Amino acid sequence: MFKANFLSSYTANKKVSVDGLIGNMMIIKGNISFEGGLNVDGKIIGNIEANSSSNSLLILSSTSQIKGIIKVPNIVINGRVDGDVFASGHLELSTKASITGNVYYSVLKMSAGAKINGSLVYKPNEQNPKLEHKNKSKNITKPIIPI
Repeated sequence: MFKANFLSSYTANKKVSVDGLIGNMMIIKGNISFEGGLNVDGKIIGNIEANSSSNSLLILSSTSQIKGIIKVPNIVINGRVDGDVFASGHLELSTKASITGNVYYSVLKMSAGAKINGSLVYKPNEQNPKLEHKNKSKNITKPIIPI
């Protein structure tokens, strides 16, 4: 296991195991599919995907460059992404994050200095069960909004 060289508030609050590392001098041409944790310091030309039902985490450091679509539940970006980003769990954009493409998120934390050239699209996680409350007097089902 590798220790991530870039820690965010998300990774600091969770016990995250980074199982893979793509080093600063590495260039990968092709698609990547993974589970667990992946830290990218280098360049990837291709799509990155993790199982949406997993708790996988992708960490892109300030030296990372991605040209492709990213579909990972939990993502921390501090580098450059040219392509759409899909995060069904937690998405954190740090100060050096630069995204050219649309960003689809469920939970977003964005630091001052992060740049997005595209649309921000809120997509609640469909895997979370919807809580409902039945009104006894009228048998009307109303959603419960957690506080």
